Amino acid sequence: MFRNPKQMSSIDIENSLRRRSEIRARIQSINLEIERLRREVADARQELGYIEGVIDASYREMARFAKSQPASRDSAPAKPTTTASSVSTPNPDRQEVVTAALSLIAEAKRPLSRKRIFDGLTNKGITISGKDPLMVLSTMLWRTKDRIIRLPGFGYWPPEKPYPKAGYFVEGADQLKLRLKTPKSN
Repeated sequence: MFRNPKQMSSIDIENSLRRRSEIRARIQSINLEIERLRREVADARQELGYIEGVIDASYREMARFAKSQPASRDSAPAKPTTTASSVSTPNPDRQEVVTAALSLIAEAKRPLSRKRIFDGLTNKGITISGKDPLMVLSTMLWRTKDRIIRLPGFGYWPPEKPYPKAGYFVEGADQLKLRLKTPKSN
């Protein structure tokens, strides 16, 4: 790309400095755009949650109204209505959730509790819904044991990394045999 550094002219150096500044500015611009898009996604998810709440409330109200109306002999049997419990908010893909959870764990450099992961996902704009969203998250993590495990008393952790503080070691890196060392009782 360049000649021997000893042979670089002042023009080469100026061009390199200018290009470095351009690249840094571009990276900063991209990072700002990423942050803007993250906020946009979070806003859209918030609006979606609101709209789904309105829809659920409407279904509940329609069901309550239908139950309060006397059945007339002349009318055909009422068609079943959709109730709020049968309408669910779609959750993000399990693999996306686990990837984001592993990212949070890597940032923290220690195992994280389900609640901390849930809060971190929410801060990243990833919404998990259901009757018990924390339990939904637990189920997602449990179903991907090949990518994330729970260290009792410590939190969730990638299975390929040892965590000696929890007595967790990875044996034979080629075989990826995992074991959780439990304290010996006396």
